[in-house]
Amino acid sequence: MKLIQGLLLAFIGLGALGGGAYLMFDPSGNLIGLPLEYLKGSPFQNYSIPGVVLFFVIGIGNLIGSILTFKKHRYSGKIGMTLGLILLTWMLVQIISIGYKMWIQGLFTGISIVLIWIGYRIIYSVTPLKRSSGKS
Repeated sequence: MKLIQGLLLAFIGLGALGGGAYLMFDPSGNLIGLPLEYLKGSPFQNYSIPGVVLFFVIGIGNLIGSILTFKKHRYSGKIGMTLGLILLTWMLVQIISIGYKMWIQGLFTGISIVLIWIGYRIIYSVTPLKRSSGKS
């Protein structure tokens, strides 16, 4: 489970670093094919702030989470679960703000749910519930 979590976090982190860097470099979104009209109805006039959040919070956050997971950090399950919740929130806010525009929104929403589930499984396999032996 930790291997899968680490790989997913690395995948998300690397993709978010790239996407965020492109959006910070070109806030119009043209470099990666995101029309500014997608932002109608959102609080943003261009992609610079979403790019910063994508780069630093999603990108760097997930890469750090990946490293900690591969190093078998004792809180890796909680880290993965938290990063999954952050990604899910990011995706839901995005879909609510701009609508469902691209298949990748569904992909990353699904990945976020998988991360939450894996984090939960890691948490409860590391610290299983103690069973009573029935002896007094």
